[in-house]
Amino acid sequence: PIGVKVTPSGRVPLAAELTVKAIMPVRVGITVPGAEPLSYELSAVAADQSVPVVGLYPGTTNHVEVRLSSEDGSLRLKTTVDITTGPLPDLLPKVEVTTADKTRMEPGWNLASFSAGLGSNYASWPFMFDDSGAIRWYLDLSSYPDIIYLVEPLADGNLAYGQGGALYEIDVLGRELHRWTFPGYAFHHFFYEEPNGNFLVGVDVDGRPTVEDEVIEVDRGTGAILRKWDMRQMLDVDRAGVPGAPNDWFHNNAAWYSPDDDDVVISGRNQGVVKVTGDSHLVWILAPHKGWGKAGLDGNGEETAPYLLTAVVANGTPYPDSVQQGYEDAPDFRWSWGQHAVMLLPNGNIFLFDNGADRDFGTAGPL
Repeated sequence: PIGVKVTPSGRVPLAAELTVKAIMPVRVGITVPGAEPLSYELSAVAADQSVPVVGLYPGTTNHVEVRLSSEDGSLRLKTTVDITTGPLPDLLPKVEVTTADKTRMEPGWNLASFSAGLGSNYASWPFMFDDSGAIRWYLDLSSYPDIIYLVEPLADGNLAYGQGGALYEIDVLGRELHRWTFPGYAFHHFFYEEPNGNFLVGVDVDGRPTVEDEVIEVDRGTGAILRKWDMRQMLDVDRAGVPGAPNDWFHNNAAWYSPDDDDVVISGRNQGVVKVTGDSHLVWILAPHKGWGKAGLDGNGEETAPYLLTAVVANGTPYPDSVQQGYEDAPDFRWSWGQHAVMLLPNGNIFLFDNGADRDFGTAGPL
């Protein structure tokens, strides 16, 4: 017999859990039919097992195909299980795909973090949509009182997000698998899974007069904090970058581990992109040159200006000083302003989203 439980965690309405009881060990395969069918095989071989069903279409009865095969792959049984889902919440956006060139796309669906303003707080409903724009999975995190900035896939196929003083790992059915807490800190905006499985996490430090200016490394196995990068000790806290609240001088929003040298690339929305060593020393600063002085909360650290990267044309000639300082753009070059989503590419280049906030210190027009 096959039992069905829709939304087993109460948080993923377009998912279900099947309870399979067979007379012999079997491997289970699932197909969710539709305009964009989803098929997958489970690795477990057992007589009794719980099987996740994801990718259900909303507001309909999904006729899900279930295949039971012996360990050698021979099909033993194929049947259909009907799973009915409710409509999508009205607050979720409509996804319209105007162009989808699959020859230039990574396989798989698209995961989007999403929050909607509801009165005095935000409700977060991250979702996945397929290549046709149909939402096939969403996670109800509306019980949290504030924005869940990012829900990210992990290397093991699970998902994770941060909130408050913790990082959470969940499965595709929305069930919590692990929680890493870091007392004395509050999660802000991002985490990054390192190749060794540990996490780089952007945080606020409790009781500090400044916010969003530290990155910590959390041990995946023990939850211990292995390293800290206090941006106040490496950068000029008094520099006027992208305007923001005085205490939010840096605003960490991304970090990426560099395996070639054990360095870390860190993005501060209000200052620029920096590369730092594992023991908290500057390697370089990618930002307009205006205003960089001594590091430290009281300005008694080392000079930061020597670490600024110089923007050059293709033949290596530096751009004029007005471009270097950030007062104007060159025809083929502009600094990033208020950037997000900074990452290192396999070829060593840096990829980022340039928000264009207050470009050229507020003198430029729209991006």
